[in-house]
Amino acid sequence: MFLIFSLSFCDSIIAQEPLEEIVTFVVPEESYGHSKISARYPAVDINNDGFTDFIMHYRGMTYDEEELYFYYGCSHPDSLPDMIIDIPFDYCGGFPSYGGDLNGDGWKDLVCPIVRTDDQYVYIFFGEENLIPDFDDPDILLNSYDHALDTWELGWNGVNTGTDFNGDGYDDIYVHGDGPSFFFNGQVDIFFGGENMDTEVDFHIMGNEEEWLSSNIAAGDLNGDGCDDLICSRRISEDLCNYEIYLGGEEMDVEVDYVIENLTYGYLETTDADGDLNGDGYEDLIIYDSDYTGAKIYLGNYNFDNQYDFIIPQDNPGNGSITRFYCNINNDNYSDITTVDQSGTCKFYFGGIDFDMEPDLILNNTNQNFAQGFCNLNDFNGDGNNDILINLGHPYNKATVYTIENLVSLDESIYFPNKCVLNNYPNPFNPMTSFSYYLPHGINYSKIQIFNIKGQLVDLINIDSDNTSINWNADKYSSGIYLYKIDIDNSPIKKMMLIK
Repeated sequence: MFLIFSLSFCDSIIAQEPLEEIVTFVVPEESYGHSKISARYPAVDINNDGFTDFIMHYRGMTYDEEELYFYYGCSHPDSLPDMIIDIPFDYCGGFPSYGGDLNGDGWKDLVCPIVRTDDQYVYIFFGEENLIPDFDDPDILLNSYDHALDTWELGWNGVNTGTDFNGDGYDDIYVHGDGPSFFFNGQVDIFFGGENMDTEVDFHIMGNEEEWLSSNIAAGDLNGDGCDDLICSRRISEDLCNYEIYLGGEEMDVEVDYVIENLTYGYLETTDADGDLNGDGYEDLIIYDSDYTGAKIYLGNYNFDNQYDFIIPQDNPGNGSITRFYCNINNDNYSDITTVDQSGTCKFYFGGIDFDMEPDLILNNTNQNFAQGFCNLNDFNGDGNNDILINLGHPYNKATVYTIENLVSLDESIYFPNKCVLNNYPNPFNPMTSFSYYLPHGINYSKIQIFNIKGQLVDLINIDSDNTSINWNADKYSSGIYLYKIDIDNSPIKKMMLIK
């Protein structure tokens, strides 16, 4: 079962609107344990109606029955799929991708990795109104045999779109796998998009025997040059791996530009680089170090280096925090990080200028595989709030959702840690902005302090724990940057801009 939650923060971190259940999708009983959801990438608008959509990948217990379920966003979504497509071959080798516009026609394109008896393929269907994929007649067919020395166990089953490595304005595809051959070399191929996209590979790297090149892989613009960069792991010993970074560009080459050395190797870990935590315009890299120290964050920069800036620690070593990805659940200008470990703990870390390593929202669930299927839907029902899709796992396929106001007292599985939270929206603003806040347990009253850029106190706003937001009218103040914080210890200092 999958639930869609609308995290109704009203464009801020905390508000009194409920954490509302929008719709429930029930996995067919025969597919339990094998259904997949493309969790690494945000949903996109497939049919160009202004709502985000997503695909769910169902796989039967015997792996010989596979279907793609398409769910189109709308103002009042229901649990029924809008389109079901059968996979007519042996099996779908990996997650289908629907994130990029490869030929620049304004429609998102469907890309499916397929394993057939004779070989492994990537089927590409250019988006159009009322697209119904015909696997007998794809727009482009990539055959792994054309791009590998030996396709035996190539595992060409990782396909990613929505990236632009050469900065030409067309989205590109990167395909990766464990092979070629059964020696687990590892291989990555990039195919540049274009109005007349072809099947010629534009970037190709392959590892040596048992290096498992690209078992962990991501892409993002780490140095802010407008071209996505490729990040992939290369195993260097039984327990260690390096992460290699290949900078994108008009003339992207196969020379390694940066190396992050000697991280603990873990085949099942995920790596992400498509979010901006601190709002500086550079995308940031998350790598989970499998020695259980936690997720290491490398902030993007024009002069990107190989030293991590933060570690999000893991509370339960051995439980394998194997899932982490970017989203924006509180509707501000910063990406947020979500981590899920195998104990059923799902944590949200809100991004910001003063990003810290303490979770801002925690969901606990003892169900097996809870939140192992997870997708950032953006605004699925068009109400202005970002939505998330969570696989509730087994054995209990149900969930109770309460309002934000009652979360701490009524549901111990969903709570805010004992910390001070503060934000404002809109930002920049003129002249009204809304402060949203959360006071730590035991503090009932405080003040929001507002300072000018010189550090001079210009206003005080009384707040209490019975409320979670308050408006501020800056009509009598001049344009410029202002700082604000709550008048308690360890309160974050935030920045806002008044523009008149």
